[in-house]
Amino acid sequence: VYKRQRMGLLVELERRGLVDGPPRWAALVRTTRGEDRLAAVRASAAHPSEPVTAELVSLLESDDDQLVAAAAVALGSPGNDAAVPSLAKLLGTKSARVRMAAIRSFGRIATARARKALAKAAETHPDPATRRRAAAELRMLD
Repeated sequence: VYKRQRMGLLVELERRGLVDGPPRWAALVRTTRGEDRLAAVRASAAHPSEPVTAELVSLLESDDDQLVAAAAVALGSPGNDAAVPSLAKLLGTKSARVRMAAIRSFGRIATARARKALAKAAETHPDPATRRRAAAELRMLD
C-alpha cells in the first residue's frame, strides 16, 4: 500500500511541476520490491524517459517472466527506439508471454527499427503463433 501511495503522490507532484519526474520514476522502478514492483513498472509506462527506459531494460534480464513481460510492455512508448534492440532479444525467449509483450511494444513504438523487428519475426520466427502475432501487429501499423 505504501508504494502505491508513493506512486500516486509522485504522479500528482509531477503534474503540478513540483518534482522532476523521470529520475524519480526511474528510482521508483529500481527500488520497489515485492508485490508493488509490478505496479511501479506498469505505472512507469506513462512516464517515458531515458532514465526510466534504462531501468526497465535492466529488468528484462530477470528470471521472472511476469516482471519481464510487464517491463517489455512498459517500454512500448511511441518512438522509444532505444528499447528496440533489448526487446528484439526477447523474441528468442521460450516464454510466449514475454514474446507477445515484446511484439506489442514494437507496435506501440512504431519506428522503422521496430517495424523491421516485427517483419523479421513475422517472416522467420520458429513459433507459428509468434509469426502470426507479429504479422497482425504489422498490419495494424499499416
